[in-house]
Amino acid sequence: MSILTKHTAVLITVITLGFFVIRRWLRQGTGPSLPPGPKPLPLVGNIFDLPPENGPEYRHWLTFKDTYGPVSSVTVMGRTIVILHDQQAAKQLLSQMSSKTSGRPRLEFADMCGFSELPVCHQYDDALRRCRKLMHQSIGTEGNASHCHETMEMETQRFLLRAMDTPENLWIHFRTLTSAIILKETYGYSIDVEQKDPMVQLIEKYMTNFSKAYTPKAWLIDMIPHLRHLPDILPGMSFKKTAQRMRMTSLRTANVPYAFVQHQIKVGLDQPSFTSSFIQQHGKSGPDSIEEQDIKNSALGLFAGGADTTIATLKAFALAMVKFPDVQRKAQQEIDRVVGPDRLPKYKDRASLPYVDDIVSEALRWSPVGSLGIPRTTSEELTYDGHLIPKGSIILPNLWWFTHDPKDYSDPDSFRPERYRPPFNEPDPSVVFGYGLRACPGRFFAHASLFVNIAQMLSVFDFSKATDEHGVEKEPRLEVVAGLVSYPKDYPFKMRPRDDGKADLVRKVNAGLKQKVNTARLGEMSDAGYFKECLRSDKLDA
Repeated sequence: MSILTKHTAVLITVITLGFFVIRRWLRQGTGPSLPPGPKPLPLVGNIFDLPPENGPEYRHWLTFKDTYGPVSSVTVMGRTIVILHDQQAAKQLLSQMSSKTSGRPRLEFADMCGFSELPVCHQYDDALRRCRKLMHQSIGTEGNASHCHETMEMETQRFLLRAMDTPENLWIHFRTLTSAIILKETYGYSIDVEQKDPMVQLIEKYMTNFSKAYTPKAWLIDMIPHLRHLPDILPGMSFKKTAQRMRMTSLRTANVPYAFVQHQIKVGLDQPSFTSSFIQQHGKSGPDSIEEQDIKNSALGLFAGGADTTIATLKAFALAMVKFPDVQRKAQQEIDRVVGPDRLPKYKDRASLPYVDDIVSEALRWSPVGSLGIPRTTSEELTYDGHLIPKGSIILPNLWWFTHDPKDYSDPDSFRPERYRPPFNEPDPSVVFGYGLRACPGRFFAHASLFVNIAQMLSVFDFSKATDEHGVEKEPRLEVVAGLVSYPKDYPFKMRPRDDGKADLVRKVNAGLKQKVNTARLGEMSDAGYFKECLRSDKLDA
């Protein structure tokens, strides 16, 4: 019986592929052609023209721009992929025609793991609209996100002390910083920085699973979806157990932090947060009623969309300060002139620190965290510039090219924050936050957080090149790790306080923070302690 089932699945797969091949052949002579691209092979199409496993995908697709033009395509297993190297094409297809191009590719393995419920991966439907509405109400405008500034400033001050004491652990400190800000604003949760925090561990496990699930060509089921329906006992079906384990982590990551907030509300210890605010609105009747699952998915989406991307940008910023010391000096001069030596920069200083603010924009442009964005799909057949884009096509905008096109950005590989001001007036790199109905709902939160992080780091630290045992400087390079989020690879650097006065200021500020926190929480169990209790609750495993 199992052999028959396996043969049936293979037969269905062959018939399906044959259908796509015949449909493509019939179309070639009856209407507009696909955008230009390499000639496909029978059945498998352009499968051998996909990016190699090692190396950033955007570099591979850049060769298509040179060979086939600004809008090109490949077809793999009957599905068309359209690659955009033209900003106008991206704006027209992804913004002006957003109602028809806001779907997401369905990946079978990721769906089995529960990641399809995450807003960034969800199809554009009523559930996603509800989630985006919640996120917009909380952080969707500069004004709405203003309630987060105090948390950003406080957690950055704590980060400065940790980074000053152990600069060799800067990447870890970046992760702790971003986790602390997002978890505080999302769940009202204060992380335990003295030991491994249970909520941070849970969510990082979830994010690791997410990255694995979306690794290109890692799961055969994404190429042959019918494998999902074969018996578990067959060889090659171990992916099902892996997906089941990941799905359990996904459920716990959505449910347990939510239960933590419910518990804090019940005992009167809840802190202002995204989740607590909407939990207290949940259950009310009327047009503004809120579903519990929408709150869970939206809250998880805030962390998933903001944590790794912010870390990647901070890592790019630090590298830029090492490579371009004149930029660092100019920014520090601006901070010293506006803020003075006796306090740290705050968000309220942003309008008076335009050069520092432009450093944020330049870091986002110089090393875009999503070099190809997140793939979109078409909900109906489209025509662009005389070319056919079939229903269900995947659209990939090469954001790296859009932020490095020499027509828009002079000397694009250099880090030049002044490029956005007169007389240069080069475009703001807002395309890194996406297009149309799928534009990042947390972009104002992200920019504000990066401004506070970067302004305070520049106020306190000097970044410089590391040296070898002979005192020769090591020249770092911007190289990115392939993946959904484009991280700069690790690089050598030195970081130290600008002077003793800055070091004393950091310690003084943190002494005040510690006293404030200890007074406020006297006699209470820590958030980490309460969260561990939630993790031990059997009912949350369902």
